[in-house]
Amino acid sequence: MNYILEANKLCKKYGRNTVLNELDLHVPKGAIYGLIGRNGAGKTTFMRLVAGLIRSNGGDCKLMEVSINSKQINDIRRKMSTIIEVPAFYPDITVRENVIEMCRLREVEDYSIADEYLKLVSLDKDAGKRASKLSLGMKQRLGIAMAMVGNPEIILLDEPMNGLDPQGIIDIRNIILDLNKNRNITFVISSHLLDELSKVATHYGFISDGRLIREISAEEIKKDGNTTTTVVTPDTVKLAVLLDSMKLQYEIKSSSEAVVFAQLDLEEFMPQAKEAGIEINSLTVNSESLENVYLNTMGNKENC
Repeated sequence: MNYILEANKLCKKYGRNTVLNELDLHVPKGAIYGLIGRNGAGKTTFMRLVAGLIRSNGGDCKLMEVSINSKQINDIRRKMSTIIEVPAFYPDITVRENVIEMCRLREVEDYSIADEYLKLVSLDKDAGKRASKLSLGMKQRLGIAMAMVGNPEIILLDEPMNGLDPQGIIDIRNIILDLNKNRNITFVISSHLLDELSKVATHYGFISDGRLIREISAEEIKKDGNTTTTVVTPDTVKLAVLLDSMKLQYEIKSSSEAVVFAQLDLEEFMPQAKEAGIEINSLTVNSESLENVYLNTMGNKENC
């Protein structure tokens, strides 16, 4: 697999405190990689290390196949953008002027791209507004517009949805999906909002105490996760007889509800239920959620 970012036994210590403990991590090119772990697990430290804000104490990390310890890494980092902890901008100048300042920093001479990127994040109508007057969600969108300068191949976002209202979360989600799909930008996103992360991420890495506990793709969760089917019917006795004949495991929850520990083959089940005189009021398939995967993965590692 083609990895745009990978860590191999990466270590970071502050005195006697080990924050990253032989961390291994693999981000496929074109992925939206969700970095999951409780506060202090090492997520932000990892991003700061990749961004060159701190140095490692051991191991290695490669960005676009170049070691972050090599002399060439600063050239490679020009193809990466980061928003760590909070978006950085000049509060006393306008939204557009902030993007232009980023153009100057990244030696991009075409300042007209400021308008293109502000439109991309739906801030074009607020281009003349002073940045300090923006809402939290608008500040996050400005940060992403500034991060787009230089056409990065990978963007690292540290808790981009933290503190946002529902509309702000939706806006950031849609921007990430759009940039990933239409510009093939790889994202690494740390977030505590597992439900929101599950709506964008294609891959996940679970970190505890500076170690990678598990890496899994969204497709693997969907394919291998536990699935149950809830059947609502007034004929639970007849249903039990049918499920026994189909050799399926189930639990009768009440006189009107049963849970089948499998995703029913409806083409097989429905005709047999009709023939048995079973009235089906509803069928609900419940697939494994990211939260369940988190709890199953980290349950023995963390006090959730």
